[in-house]
Amino acid sequence: MDLYTPATCYMFSVYNRNSLTGDSVKLKHIAFWKAYTQNQLSDKDLSNALYGKDKKERQLLTDYLSRHNDRDAFYYVSLLASMNRISSDNDQWNYPTKADLINRKKTWLLLLKEASRKIDRSKNLSSRYWLMAVRAAFYSGNRKMCQQLWNKYSRKFPKGYIKDLAEGYQANYWYGDGEREKVREFYARVGDLRSLRWCFRNDIGLSGIQRLYAEAPHSMAFPYLIQDYVNSMDNDRMSLEFEEPGKVDSTKLALEKEMNDFRTFASTVISEDKVEYPALWKSAAAYFAYLEGKNKKAIDELAEADAMKGNERMKDNIRAIRFLVSSTTADYHQGYDDYVLKELHWLVDKVKAEPMYADWYSYRSHYTDVMERIVFFNLTPGYLKAGRFTTAAALTGMVHEYIDVELSNQKHGQIQPGSNEWNMAQDYNNELFDLLDTADVKDVVAYAALIRNTDKGTDLEKYAASYCYNSSDYFNELIGTKYLRLEQFGEARTYLEKVPLAFMSKLNTAPYLHREVTSPYWFAWQMRGKLKGKRYVTAVLTENPKLAFCDEMLNLQHDFATATDDVKKADCSYRIAELYAQASLTGDCWAYLHYSWSAYKESVRSHSQENYCRKAQEWLEKSNELDFSDANRVKCLFALASLSDKPWSEIGYDENYKEKLIYHFDGSQAKAFNDLYPLRSSPAFVECGLKKCDNLSNYFDHFRDFTKKMIF
Repeated sequence: MDLYTPATCYMFSVYNRNSLTGDSVKLKHIAFWKAYTQNQLSDKDLSNALYGKDKKERQLLTDYLSRHNDRDAFYYVSLLASMNRISSDNDQWNYPTKADLINRKKTWLLLLKEASRKIDRSKNLSSRYWLMAVRAAFYSGNRKMCQQLWNKYSRKFPKGYIKDLAEGYQANYWYGDGEREKVREFYARVGDLRSLRWCFRNDIGLSGIQRLYAEAPHSMAFPYLIQDYVNSMDNDRMSLEFEEPGKVDSTKLALEKEMNDFRTFASTVISEDKVEYPALWKSAAAYFAYLEGKNKKAIDELAEADAMKGNERMKDNIRAIRFLVSSTTADYHQGYDDYVLKELHWLVDKVKAEPMYADWYSYRSHYTDVMERIVFFNLTPGYLKAGRFTTAAALTGMVHEYIDVELSNQKHGQIQPGSNEWNMAQDYNNELFDLLDTADVKDVVAYAALIRNTDKGTDLEKYAASYCYNSSDYFNELIGTKYLRLEQFGEARTYLEKVPLAFMSKLNTAPYLHREVTSPYWFAWQMRGKLKGKRYVTAVLTENPKLAFCDEMLNLQHDFATATDDVKKADCSYRIAELYAQASLTGDCWAYLHYSWSAYKESVRSHSQENYCRKAQEWLEKSNELDFSDANRVKCLFALASLSDKPWSEIGYDENYKEKLIYHFDGSQAKAFNDLYPLRSSPAFVECGLKKCDNLSNYFDHFRDFTKKMIF
């Protein structure tokens, strides 16, 4: 299976890969028994009863059969339970002993005897007893009996999945007898793609394709084998991004050689006119041209492939690849919009027509993969490069909303007040959010305006925007936060005051918004207990803290601008620095400006960084210059030391990887501590409690020891 990101999901698809992920046989079994029990049992209950090994799991089904005096079905279910207990599927991680193997064979022989006895006697479950008997004969090693059961009853039962399953055991014998194409044709006909893949598990490569062509040029397995081969080559090419440069060069050359060898072989195959679908071969060759960066050649060859014989899936594959290739190098002008609009309409129709399947990442299908890869990684950056942000954002928003929200049945993702779960809500963890969060705030304002009034957009924008999430609260909060990062507090206030508290209380960061900027960041160690209680609060907000932050900052800036006394200006400067520091990424109130946080600053999105820490330092330096009193200097110097990005000492390693202290006496923290040293006996120093700061005390001790050594 391919990787679970839109950037790397497979694009070449001439058969529906969904059959490899779902258990269609299991669903058919459950559907039969649901109808048999007149819809009295749920799918989950029936799944437990039919595939479980414990009596408890069968209780609801056996109770139903007992109430209806259905002895035949009751007996079948009891035999099924015995089969489940010895099924190799359930024991795949166990290593049976010799005694276990003997007991299993005894059970299979008993099942063979009892199921065979019931085939002609059962009124409603005859075919199921037959399938059980065939399976028991196969697993007990009785090939002759397995063949006899097939010969005797195969004509009695109509075509359907039960008969296909029974014939599958015969196919195992065919494979052992060397009738490989007969087996491949059977698996292709019944849609057993897992078994079909197993048949050529060692042949996924050019040499395997060449062997199959020499053996059976009309093989039904070619679509499956070539699809797996093309996608495996695509995967190998993408994996080069994670390799060392030297290894990349040699591996890349080897991949290019094999792709060119396939292209040459495909041309020979097409010219010999033996294969059923030449479009398959030509489209695979064209995809390899695309992987080599030969986009013009790929487009030309896809046109040739489209004119050749191929089934509907192959023609759809050609169309999807053409869209992918064209979007890689397109000139994103108005004329290209018409093509994109037509292809998106087509892709949406294909998504609706093909059932989704679930993996650990999301609900998806081949066509949702195509849509995500083309839009997120080609169209979006292409339109951005062309200076068309609203088009790029609308396309990104459309795909996210349609696939991740509508098709996957996700809700717009804030956490509920009182919830203990920490989750990265969908609204703040998707491709659209990443795009909006990185963009200039004016572009986000323009996108929000388009979503509110789609009539102002182009035809492509109108179509894409019709799918997009339209919430004025979401956009007002996001835009207001972006203005906060830019320190445009008046503009931020204009947007944030429109956001209701109910929305703020459901933000993904809502539990972290209860921290207050009024507690100085640099004295947090003195109030650890009090602050810890507000680290994560699951309660409804009673005020918008971002709005309150704007008001407080605007008031302080006004006070500073109108103050005529330097001491008052210094006090305003210090308080402004407090606000900046607390709202920075390293502050307690990081959630005012950010939607995620990490102890490792470099892992936080670069576009979420703000200049608040540096601004706090500037205002502290200004305060220190305006008021040179001991009280103000002690506070400002200690604050500057706390905001330093280089500690005066840290643990490092010597050449033998042993720990040692590394000193940074030329750093800003050492400078601030050095300036604090003459003030260590002042009342302000004592009043601020700085004697309890271990880091500062350690510096002073080191400073004194160093000074003594210099004197003597």
